Amino acid sequence: MFMVMVKRAEFTWILVLLVFSSFLRLCRADGVAMAGGGGPHISNLNLLLPQMASHPVHYRLQASGGCFTWSWDHHDVLSLEAEYNKTSGCSTSAIITSIAPYNGRRATAVHARDQSTGYLLRCEVFVDKLSRIQIFHHSVKLDLDGFATLRVRGFDSEENVFSTLVGLRFAWHLLPHPPTVVLVPHRLTHVPLKDTPLNNCDCTCSEIDTQGFGSDLYVVQGVRAGQETVTAILEEPDMEELVDAITLTVAEPIFIEPTSPSHIIPGTKLKFRLLSIRHNTPSDVQLPSPHYEWLVTNSSVATVDNTGLLHGKDLGVTMVVVQDNRVPGHQQTSTVHVVTPSVIRLYLYPLSVKGVGPRVPISAGPFISSADILWHLVVGRDYVVQVLVFSEKSTIRPLYLTQDNELELFFRQLPYWDAIPIPEDVASEQGWRNASLIHALSEGDGTLAAVLALENGIGDENLDDLAFHIKQVFRVDQAMKVCSPVKIILGSDFDGMRSFILPWVPGVSQAYHLRAESGCGGKATDYLWTSSDPSVATVSTQGVVKSQGPGKAFVQAAYHENSLNVDEVMVEVEIPWSIKPLQGLTVEAEVGYLFPVAVTLLTDSGEHFSACDAFNGIINWSISEGDGKFLLMDSSGRRSLQILKKEFSDVGTTPYVQKLPDNFSTECAGAQFLAVSPGRAVVTATFSLNDNLGSLNTSDIKRLWEVSWMMAAYPPLRLEQVEDGKNIGAYDCDDGLREATSDVRGFCSKELTMFLVVGSSMKVILHGGPERWRQGVDFINYCEILPIDDAGGGKDDVLVVRDTDGGGRVYSLICTDSGNHTLLFHRGNLVVEDNFAHLIAIASLRLVCDIPASVALLIDESESTLLKVKSATQLQWDETQMQIDPVTIVNRRTINVTAMALHISGQPFTNFSSLYFSWSLESCNDLACWEGGDSNGGVQVGSWQKRLVLENATGECTLVVKIEKIKQLFLAPLIFNRLNNIIKQKQLSLTDGVKLQLVDMLRLEPHESVLFAHPDAKANFAVVGGSSELESHTNDSNVAVVIPQPSATKNSYLKVAARGLGIAEVLVRDVGIMTPMSTSALVIVSDIASVRALLREDASMQLYLHMLVQLQAGDSGGQIFHSSQFQFMNIEVHLHDEMLELVSNQSITGPVTKKIYGDTFTIRGANVGLTSFHVSARPRSGREVHSDIYRVSVYAPLSIHPSRLDLAPGARYVITTLGGPKGGFSVQFLSSDVKVATIDSIAGRVVAKSPGNTALHALAYDVSGNLMTKCSIEVQVCVPSSMHLEIRSGRLSVGQEMSIYPVASMDVDLFSFVDVCTSYGWSIVDEQVLSFGTLASELLIANSEDGSHGTQKDSFPHDMTKNKVEHKTDSGFLARVIGRSAGRTTVSVSFMCHFYSVGQNEVPIHYKASNNIWVVPAPPLAVGLCATWVLPVNYTSSGLLPQWIDDLSSGTLSGISAHNVMYSVMHDSGSNSGISILEGGRLKTSERTDLACVQARDRNTGRSEVAACIRVAEVAQMTVGDEQFPYRVVELSVGIQEHLTVNLRDELGIPFFEAGVGSTSQLVVDTNRADVVSLKIPDVQHWDGSSNITIFVQAIRQGTALIRVCYKGNRHISDFVLIHVGVYLAPQNPMVHFGSHVNFSVIGKSEHGSWSSSNSNILKIDSHTGKALAIGEGVVTVSFSGSRLATYTLVTVVKVTLAKIEAPDGVRLLTNVPRPEQGYKFPVKFSDSQGRDVGIVGKEHMVTYECLMQPNFIGKIVPWHEPGKDKLYCILWPYSPEKSVSTLEQHVISENGSIIMGDPYDNLQVTVAVVGLGAPYAVGVVKTTFVGGFSVLETAVQLSSPRKNRTLIRVVGNIGGVQVSWFKRNAIEAVCTSTKHYGIGGIAIYEVKLLEDEDSFSDTLVFTLPETGQNEEIPVRYDAGHVTISDLSRQFILVMIALAVLIATLFIVCTRVHDLSGPLRPAAGVLTSPSVQQRDHVSPAGDTALDAHSNGLQTPLHQRTLSRTPPQPYTDYVGRTIEHTPYYSRQGVRKFDPSRTY
Repeated sequence: MFMVMVKRAEFTWILVLLVFSSFLRLCRADGVAMAGGGGPHISNLNLLLPQMASHPVHYRLQASGGCFTWSWDHHDVLSLEAEYNKTSGCSTSAIITSIAPYNGRRATAVHARDQSTGYLLRCEVFVDKLSRIQIFHHSVKLDLDGFATLRVRGFDSEENVFSTLVGLRFAWHLLPHPPTVVLVPHRLTHVPLKDTPLNNCDCTCSEIDTQGFGSDLYVVQGVRAGQETVTAILEEPDMEELVDAITLTVAEPIFIEPTSPSHIIPGTKLKFRLLSIRHNTPSDVQLPSPHYEWLVTNSSVATVDNTGLLHGKDLGVTMVVVQDNRVPGHQQTSTVHVVTPSVIRLYLYPLSVKGVGPRVPISAGPFISSADILWHLVVGRDYVVQVLVFSEKSTIRPLYLTQDNELELFFRQLPYWDAIPIPEDVASEQGWRNASLIHALSEGDGTLAAVLALENGIGDENLDDLAFHIKQVFRVDQAMKVCSPVKIILGSDFDGMRSFILPWVPGVSQAYHLRAESGCGGKATDYLWTSSDPSVATVSTQGVVKSQGPGKAFVQAAYHENSLNVDEVMVEVEIPWSIKPLQGLTVEAEVGYLFPVAVTLLTDSGEHFSACDAFNGIINWSISEGDGKFLLMDSSGRRSLQILKKEFSDVGTTPYVQKLPDNFSTECAGAQFLAVSPGRAVVTATFSLNDNLGSLNTSDIKRLWEVSWMMAAYPPLRLEQVEDGKNIGAYDCDDGLREATSDVRGFCSKELTMFLVVGSSMKVILHGGPERWRQGVDFINYCEILPIDDAGGGKDDVLVVRDTDGGGRVYSLICTDSGNHTLLFHRGNLVVEDNFAHLIAIASLRLVCDIPASVALLIDESESTLLKVKSATQLQWDETQMQIDPVTIVNRRTINVTAMALHISGQPFTNFSSLYFSWSLESCNDLACWEGGDSNGGVQVGSWQKRLVLENATGECTLVVKIEKIKQLFLAPLIFNRLNNIIKQKQLSLTDGVKLQLVDMLRLEPHESVLFAHPDAKANFAVVGGSSELESHTNDSNVAVVIPQPSATKNSYLKVAARGLGIAEVLVRDVGIMTPMSTSALVIVSDIASVRALLREDASMQLYLHMLVQLQAGDSGGQIFHSSQFQFMNIEVHLHDEMLELVSNQSITGPVTKKIYGDTFTIRGANVGLTSFHVSARPRSGREVHSDIYRVSVYAPLSIHPSRLDLAPGARYVITTLGGPKGGFSVQFLSSDVKVATIDSIAGRVVAKSPGNTALHALAYDVSGNLMTKCSIEVQVCVPSSMHLEIRSGRLSVGQEMSIYPVASMDVDLFSFVDVCTSYGWSIVDEQVLSFGTLASELLIANSEDGSHGTQKDSFPHDMTKNKVEHKTDSGFLARVIGRSAGRTTVSVSFMCHFYSVGQNEVPIHYKASNNIWVVPAPPLAVGLCATWVLPVNYTSSGLLPQWIDDLSSGTLSGISAHNVMYSVMHDSGSNSGISILEGGRLKTSERTDLACVQARDRNTGRSEVAACIRVAEVAQMTVGDEQFPYRVVELSVGIQEHLTVNLRDELGIPFFEAGVGSTSQLVVDTNRADVVSLKIPDVQHWDGSSNITIFVQAIRQGTALIRVCYKGNRHISDFVLIHVGVYLAPQNPMVHFGSHVNFSVIGKSEHGSWSSSNSNILKIDSHTGKALAIGEGVVTVSFSGSRLATYTLVTVVKVTLAKIEAPDGVRLLTNVPRPEQGYKFPVKFSDSQGRDVGIVGKEHMVTYECLMQPNFIGKIVPWHEPGKDKLYCILWPYSPEKSVSTLEQHVISENGSIIMGDPYDNLQVTVAVVGLGAPYAVGVVKTTFVGGFSVLETAVQLSSPRKNRTLIRVVGNIGGVQVSWFKRNAIEAVCTSTKHYGIGGIAIYEVKLLEDEDSFSDTLVFTLPETGQNEEIPVRYDAGHVTISDLSRQFILVMIALAVLIATLFIVCTRVHDLSGPLRPAAGVLTSPSVQQRDHVSPAGDTALDAHSNGLQTPLHQRTLSRTPPQPYTDYVGRTIEHTPYYSRQGVRKFDPSRTY
């Protein structure tokens, strides 16, 4: 049975094969190419061509799948030209041309035979006549700016379509539709084919198009909305009747936003956007638009206006329609639902990391009243919160909410997040509504609430007042919590890594603990741990990962309350593949070192595991003992202390345990071995897998691994000093530190630092350290010299020479130059092949090579031990380097004196034998001498130690030693000379001197004491030295005696009392020693001879303050008494006046004389002024002793002027200080409340800020910054409530003038508000009585008129005669009026004040003030008025009454004596006159007003007459001004001094005849800007017989100052003058270049005048314009003279003679890669003949210069001035390599092929020059080198296969020195294939080839330019597919399935083709209504005519090969437009291709 079934199966397969072969033969016989086969194919089986025309029609017939030869049947009908491939030589296409004229329909055939298979392809060709043409299109409607392609198709008489019409010419016409008489713009425009993106038109199309004709293909573009008719006419003889036309519609594509449908709430105003698409870009249509009309279908629901604003009225549905008026039927609609909201919801959209678009939304769920769903946010992430409202009808689509809806979003706890408004464009783009962006900042909890209030109106709409509203509120609350991002922590060693590897074998699972943090989690249970593959690794709830089997898995940790707050890492589990020692293990170290040993397991790829400590228990350790002893420590890494002590005691060493390193990241198993004794041993680690692999199939895995290595221990390396310092000029080693060895001499103990004098040396020896590891191993034994950076010095300054003795361990250290060095002595083995660490033993020594900084003497020391040397350095020296304390030594001995050289740090040098010392004895006088030398001992030069012989004498001997010079020895000549020069310069510091006191050791201090001759005077002596048994007395008890002391203190000091004048010696004898020794001291009892005060010459003190004075007294011999003696001297202080007072115990005791009892006293300043005092003392006998006279300046306390200040807000005032010290101090100001008023701390400028009270303080400091005194004033800032006019008495005499001004109601003067008030308007009610003006101005006007004298009405200024005069300047605050006629009138003023509030806001206030003035006429009979003198009360005049004839006439009268006139006052006999006549003709008035006349009687002739009448009046008014400055405003230049005349007047305004004598002290002059002007009142000056007061005003700086002049400080009798200081010449004192122009001008005033130059040979100036030209070098004065102004300035003209340019600082080569951000700066400097830098002079004058560069194609160079600095540059901006090569190529072309050659590496010499344009001869040149960089135009290389991929890389720029390198040499190859060089740059082409394609790889091509160090990296990647057995299996199954499907498909296709076989052209009558059939089914040809199908049978759509398709973006755009356009007609009125219709 089984055999039968097998045979049946075989039969079935044989039958299938036979059927399949039959199908193949059938399909081949029928000529049908099988789909998907590889046989020959032809593009068309049938062609229809037109007859021969004037322009031939060509068609390209194509074949494929072979190499063909072409043939055709009728050569008189067709011509054929085969086309051949240039590479293969085969032909796959032929050009067919119709050459037969029309003579009926002709048929022929074209054959293509495959040369390889012989297979024949046949194409039948028909030639017929054109019967009609038709324009084919894809749509009759196109968008504005859209394109439409029109194709003309030809048909024969049977409606067959011609295959091509390419080559024929057509005339195309465009006509607006419908036609109109009026000229209408076209809606379409023709686009030439060459300007279209079409790429598949034959070249013939474009040629015809450019010759003025059209081809069969025509492209139009819509330019305006409307309709246009397109007509095509065939331009062929006898075929002009072939015409066709089509009408196209151009419509603007529009759409509405928001999209339909929309849901809104009643009352909502929804704004629709109308958008049109132009150039594939949507844009808003500006609404309202005349082209669009808006309407709604149901106006009861909503209304819409032409702006697109929809207003929802009532519930319901309506449709919004927008129509285009230009195109009928073109409209857009949108459905709107007006509904009632039912629910409000919140949505949270977490944004992606990059912030692009939202992710899956997290909804708050349905409407809830409480926050039972918590939102979790993550710190640092952004979220979008949307508030969406839904109705019952729109449960999915939310309602549109606008600003008309009361929707509010409330945030709580904003510190945890930021709520950021979302821009409307972003929200619209993302589709967000009512959204806010939340950026989480920090962890915390908060609440978000959204509230929507819906307002429902109830009541009558016509009764708004009665209507009321009820609001329905929808609310949703959402709780939110912000957490930090969850982060999985792998460990400190894996910081930043996101994966780890774990080992696994059966039975051993490696655990690895992961830790999660943040995410609001506080403990491990707050995180949910998951593993993607538990079979690979599992993770516990605590984050512990355990390996379970080989593979990869991802471990995730998520916060348990927020699954989106998650982090993940990857774990890879592998079976261990090998074991090896841990890299870097120490195998050699000193004894006592704790050796860590460890092994690690590796994967099959050689990677380390992240953790493998689970294998620690299965790895065994062992050690084989060698000559060293190592102890294995227990598992804890420690052994008991007792065991260690016992083991170390056995080996006799001291344990030094080195701590085990804390962490080995890849340690799988480890142990610790302690080195107990020196020697070596082998350690072994064994790992067995026999019991662990189990049933795992691991035949290729080793089951036993073992690894071993050697360890060694050595004694510590020690460094010892070999030589002692006894014989080499240094300190000796202490006896306790000396040792001896067998191979070297004794050495000193360990020293960390060694000091050597340059030129000296020292030997050291090494002990211990490692020995050579083995033969062939490099062993190091050397000394490394490391200079210390902060101390200088180089390696060559020290010589280290290893000596031959001592087994190579002895080194000689020699200093050859100064410097600090660290010497590291290295000893150890260099073994690198086994990756073990051999600790190199290092012994360090700090070696200081220097010359001494000082010298210390050791006196009488047998040995120079270190302790003694350090003691010597603690002594003190004076400025001459002499020891302050003398050294007392015993005489009659020979002692050692040793000089020790000391470093600057105070340390002694270890060796200074290279120094020469000079020794000298001074003032010894046979006290001492050198051993073997003279006693006076001149200078002896020798070594550091001498022998000094002390003679048998006592006294003081000075011993001085100096370092003379240094020996040359090892020193180079330059170093030798330099060091000796330094020694000479430091000669003083390299000196030490000591006074040797040759005395018996006992002494008294002080050596002498001066006592005052008083019985109670005593002196104390300190006893130094000696034993405890002393005897003391004086040699003269009549002078002084020793007072016995208590036994406890008798040996420490002596007390001596004075008994009489003279000198006594205090003797002390030491009887407690074998040879008694004595000492003595002098006591001088004397009387006082001098006394003086220790007071500086410029002593000063403030009034009422105290000063402490120190005294000093001495005797006749110049000895100074101690302060304790002053109490016996009767000292008195004598004050010369009452300006000082003596203070005792801080109380005042007397102003003149006072006795004091100490050496100090205190004085107090009582009055201001300069005073003096002296001191006296009374001696025991004789007269008093007086000191010098001492002067003291007592100054008044510092005060501020004014003492009080009242200001209005915004006003300014400059305060000044009075009093204070007279010199050497500075004053600073400050304000207590800057909100009320501020003050400049230096200038004292006060600015009132706001109403209130504050205090201003002035603080005086001396030059040391100490506060000397201070003061303050009160400031009130207030706003005046009202103003009134200050008119004094209110009366004015006719013809007199008066000054009037407004005053605040609070009695505050103009200073308080004049700064802030403007727009003064003055008016007089009756200008016949009173007028504005001044008498001086009238006089000036009158004198200016020809023949005019006296006063006229029209002589007054015009603006002063108006009733209302408005002054727009700040000077309008003051008016001057003149009395015209008798009467009373009113003067008014109005003005505006701009005060400032607290917030600096301006508050304008308008004020009005008025007052009455009575103009008083003169009496009717005032004939004596002209002879009446008006004098002030209490006034003494000058000699007004002449006493001699000469006073009246210059001649003399004969017979008349010289003194002949008598004067008397005429008054009533019963009254006393208030006027009296004094000697000299002076008049004196009393305090009362009076009127009297003076009678003059000539004594010679007896004639009497009234000489004059005097009227005495009070001073009631004042005016300031004269003929020069008659007005109230004066303009001055800075530095100008001007005088102002002050006129005092009585109550009627009549000036006093004389008032200046003695009145200057009665005037008070003040100003609000003391920093602008200074004021001074000089003595009286007499003008025109009257005496006026003159005030001098000095202009200090620019500004405006108000000056007030008061009489006796009465502000009601005052006048004001406004000073403008601002007129000056500009520029001031300029410095200009030779040849430059300067325009001078007067700044601050428009003044006419003339200009002049003091030297026209230097500066020429136009006298009218002030324009000057510098024509010479020097200094000149430019002056300006005007009508009322004269000023000048100095001009310095400099001449540029030299230009200099330098290369950029710190730049060796110029390059363009990388390009400097600020360019290359070439510093430029211009100098004059004197070498001064004159590039920039002044603030505006700079040399004009030009920067040039050769060659100029490497970049652009421009001049540049650095802002804010006087520096000039030429800045070079190099071109990029691309532009540089392009510029160079253009240069080469322009130079006819000439190139500029650089060096082989394209280095170019560049010349940069600077040329001063004003001085052509000033030229500077610098040369530098330019090295260009390069650029790689490609960014990456992707390779596919070695046969098809040859990737090219272009390198542009400097290609001469470019080198390319890569790593995988066997995989790829990069070769430069071609270069194009222009001399210094070019283009290089590199070809990258793939050499092998087995495995995928990535590499990097590195292009390097060594000259500049530039590197460019290009990544290279190759991806190769790997085929496995499973892949092959799957592919085989897929191939078999595809083969079965293919067989079935072929069967169906062949059957269908067989049924359709028949004649190619059907007979007449076979096809019914052929025209209809063709119109319904024929397909238009493609856009390329050579690819069209022309047979009558239509090829199925799925088998067509269309050669042209529209651009995809265009197709997508048109598709979207039509899809969203309602009522868009898709039915064409002509024939169309369904596959081409959108």
